Amino acid sequence: MRKINAKNGGLQGDYKDQLMDVKEIYRGSSGRLGGSASVKTGTYQERATPGSSPIPQAASTGTMEFTLAASAGNWVMYEMQIDE
Repeated sequence: MRKINAKNGGLQGDYKDQLMDVKEIYRGSSGRLGGSASVKTGTYQERATPGSSPIPQAASTGTMEFTLAASAGNWVMYEMQIDE
């Protein structure tokens, strides 16, 4: 199974999610933290295989919802979902 990523040339352009605004953070009854944030991705191109034609992807914005759990004195991303 071949993976598409920037290192093997499968992605080119502004494909990284950028944090724009943290909307909320809250602590649940289990002690985990949760919240939501606005994210933005720029315009980029992806290729299914190295020799295939590039597929343009438009810039987009979305909301990232996340849950953090404490582990050995650090916060670990427990789950994340981005809705565009």
